[in-house]
Amino acid sequence: MEEFEKNILDYAKNMAIGSFLIGTLIFVSFVLFSIENLAYMGVLFVLLAIMANGIILFQLIYLWVHQKENRIAIRNTIFLVLANLPIAFIFLKIGAQLYTNRFGF
Repeated sequence: MEEFEKNILDYAKNMAIGSFLIGTLIFVSFVLFSIENLAYMGVLFVLLAIMANGIILFQLIYLWVHQKENRIAIRNTIFLVLANLPIAFIFLKIGAQLYTNRFGF
């Protein structure tokens, strides 16, 4: 594996894990402290994270198509990036219900 591909895989893993941790921190803070601005910040973060992770996902798919010998590592990284999507939607759904119950909308 070339250094460039290794860097992309490392960056993608770090971005996926970082997105998960930051999103979880915002979500847990909103649940515990009921600060309305955290709900807005959470939605904005999810939108930005989807865009950033989407760009990385397209790069990973490109690598997967063109790198025959490293497909397993690339595939695993793709799954890690994609794992954030259902988690984000669950956080959004629960957060929206809590927001409606607490602040009315």
